[in-house]
This record gives sequence, C-alpha cells and structure tokens, in this order.
Amino acid sequence: MPTNSRVVTSNFGSRWGRQHKGLDIKVYIGDTIRAAFSGKVRIVRYEAGGYGKYIVIRHPNGLETIYGHLSEQLVTEKSGRACRRNHRSWR
Repeated sequence: MPTNSRVVTSNFGSRWGRQHKGLDIKVYIGDTIRAAFSGKVRIVRYEAGGYGKYIVIRHPNGLETIYGHLSEQLVTEKSGRACRRNHRSWR
C-alpha cells in the first residue's frame, strides 16, 4: 500500500452512477504517500475539476498508478525520473 492507512473510503465499481476505476484511501493532510511499485514519474500536474494535485507513475509492466488529491508534490517530471517502491514522493 502507498500509505500506512488501511481505510478504504471508496472501492472499485459503481459510484454516483459512474464507474469508479480506482481505490480511495483515507489519509490526512501532510501524510506521506509512497509509490506502490517502482516506476518512472510520467505526469506531475494540477487539475482543478478532478484530482487536484496529482502524479502518474508508469511501471515496467505497463501499469500506471495515479496518486490524486495531494496536498504537496515532492517530485518532478524531469526526464521520466525513476522512483523506487516505497519512495516518498508526495503528501
């Protein structure tokens, strides 16, 4: 898990009449979020209407993980910066 919290607030499946394709985990402002798997940072952005501050990591097997609703981004997109599993990259 990318955080010590084990409280899932929203699972995969139908949510508000749409398909929710993610997993929401309860954390608090300032909690450390870590990469679930090793990979390369692909996107570090802000989206006003959705994820807010978010980061996308692409993993060697082609899977991408999105970390959204962040209070702080501690990485950049520079040349697909590599990150290791459990690397502290955002809050």
